[in-house]
Amino acid sequence: MGRLANDHIALTFVPMPDGPAGLSVRFVLGGWIDGLTTSDGYSFSSPDFPRDPIVGFGYPDEFISPLFIDEAPARAHSALKIGVGIIDLERPGGYRFCEEPGVREVLPWKTEESAASIRWVQEAAAGGVGYLLGKQVTLCDDRPGLVLSWELTNRCRRQPIQTLWYWHPFVAPGGMGGRCYARLADSLVPAFDFMRPLSTDEAGRLRMPDDFSDFPTQLLEFAPADHGLANRFEVGNADHDRRLAVEGSFPLAFARLWYERRVFSVEPFYYLCLMPGQTASWSIRVTVER
Repeated sequence: MGRLANDHIALTFVPMPDGPAGLSVRFVLGGWIDGLTTSDGYSFSSPDFPRDPIVGFGYPDEFISPLFIDEAPARAHSALKIGVGIIDLERPGGYRFCEEPGVREVLPWKTEESAASIRWVQEAAAGGVGYLLGKQVTLCDDRPGLVLSWELTNRCRRQPIQTLWYWHPFVAPGGMGGRCYARLADSLVPAFDFMRPLSTDEAGRLRMPDDFSDFPTQLLEFAPADHGLANRFEVGNADHDRRLAVEGSFPLAFARLWYERRVFSVEPFYYLCLMPGQTASWSIRVTVER
């Protein structure tokens, strides 16, 4: 289950952990892509890109808000983190992703595999809250590309599931430095005045600073002016003739461009609100284009 490949593209995945030691409480563990390489050897990760836990690696996703395991959520000491398991809370009834006291229990996944796809399924229930999460990765049969699809069902006894979800593809295309770029939809506008705005080149692409590998974390947020109807972005390197194109099937809540040492990411956000028994489905199509 560590690899999925066809004549156009090969993917590798982060191995499932044996236990909670050292795990992040953030990202969905099932279907976490950690490598993408085309059949002619082009990868959107530089060979020199260091796989270290400070920066992160690959193409994960996260459901931000956990489900508090208590009839009185404000006093809860633990929570269900969707796609991860049971986590401890640093403060009763409170959670921020920057507070990572640890994972108490990693919940198992079931997998279904075929030649062109892998599907991961996780069921969870504790203290009156629960969910059913399915995530599938399917390779395109006519080009180097893939489709990621999600399906989430609210199995809570009474409460809704309200959370922001986002995809967080760490990318280092073609090496790093100021030649890296991101092209966002024209309907996205800055959500606030950026202290360190990015320059735009003659092709209308946002360019990474020449020295961005020396910067601490920077975060730029963009709001959709079209109710999130245009949900597409591209990332690449101006020295290469290929780019990674990403298109979501869901209404875009907002997008963030995040970068720090050696890596950057365009993050599409989706707002989910599911009443008990309701199910939401959405997908992202990723292709390597010229």
